[in-house]
Amino acid sequence: MPSKHDQMASTACSFLLDNLRAGNSKLCQIFSTNIRRVGFGGWPEPDFVLKDYGLDATLAVEFKPPFQSKREYLTGLGQATAYTKTYNYAGLIIPEECDKFLIAEYVQQVARQPEILGLPICVFKYKNEHDLMLRKDNSLTLIKEISNKRTKFTPSKSFNNEKVFWTWWRDTSPSEIFQLLDLSSQYHDRSSDIYSDFVWPEFWRKIQLGKAKDWEGVTRNIKSAEKSHKQNYKIPLFGLGLIESSSGELSDFGYDLHKIGKLYGPESMYFKDALAKRLLVEGKHLELIQLFIEFQSSCEDPDLSTSVNCFKAFEEFLDLRGLIPKRKPGRRTTSKKNAFIRDEPKLWNKFGLLQHAGAQYFKTGKGLDFDLNKLIKLCVG
Repeated sequence: MPSKHDQMASTACSFLLDNLRAGNSKLCQIFSTNIRRVGFGGWPEPDFVLKDYGLDATLAVEFKPPFQSKREYLTGLGQATAYTKTYNYAGLIIPEECDKFLIAEYVQQVARQPEILGLPICVFKYKNEHDLMLRKDNSLTLIKEISNKRTKFTPSKSFNNEKVFWTWWRDTSPSEIFQLLDLSSQYHDRSSDIYSDFVWPEFWRKIQLGKAKDWEGVTRNIKSAEKSHKQNYKIPLFGLGLIESSSGELSDFGYDLHKIGKLYGPESMYFKDALAKRLLVEGKHLELIQLFIEFQSSCEDPDLSTSVNCFKAFEEFLDLRGLIPKRKPGRRTTSKKNAFIRDEPKLWNKFGLLQHAGAQYFKTGKGLDFDLNKLIKLCVG
């Protein structure tokens, strides 16, 4: 399943978010209770981002697991500093000890130097993995706080803090993902924005010529305007870190996936499984799936009568916990296009992550039945 880092980072995020939303005076600092988890894009990549709607500000957090080198925890302080270029505030979460050395105390001393003390960075420590994973009281202790609101800051135009924390994906098929990666590879020596200037125009021509296939292997037939589709194809590539957001070139992960596609074919299980693993781990869909399983098992009498009711109830579950962005005033929740949970279950089904009979992957009265063996195989193997 997810790595220890990912599991602990997710737990730390939920613990911190719950305490900030509850107004825990030991952790709140300058932050209000009107705070939620949001998505992020581009580089650098924090472990999670919270948006304080009361301050209209973002907090990007770096989490460090136990049993790392002392250097790794000092590096975390540098990463948090870098986040303040894109986000209003930054946080760092580190263990109390490292090889019997009080690393949190050392980082605290560094962070409290006059030259660093005024930076919009906070630092938390946790005593051990066990207490944090059980979310015991005082699992996180604030050791360096943010005392003053940041006034001189211009948010990055590339950051959209109204996104969800998982990678958004609509209907792009694995074969189309491969075509886009292949085009990016072909144009790697160009000096401009490869995706906008070369990859997308060439791919759009392929669609018009009937050279793109959907999930079922049927020729893609798009009659609506090009502009409305460009982002749909671009977001999974960038969200999964397959293409560099600054240049459109293949990332190391994109290069590896492209190589698998060339070797075995984009319709092969090897390619689809590699893409699914990237979606689950890097795209944080595994975390979303774990939340869905929790929703189905822990909620009192969840409405599982229809898929529409179920996914609407799941979105309300996420909303109550502050795990999706704040709804815009007047935003309808009954429209499919305006829902945060929309095509995700369909995508999980297409990647073979659900147990089902034929096309009916939603089971009335039960909801979604995940193939746990496949999830383990993908994320551990």
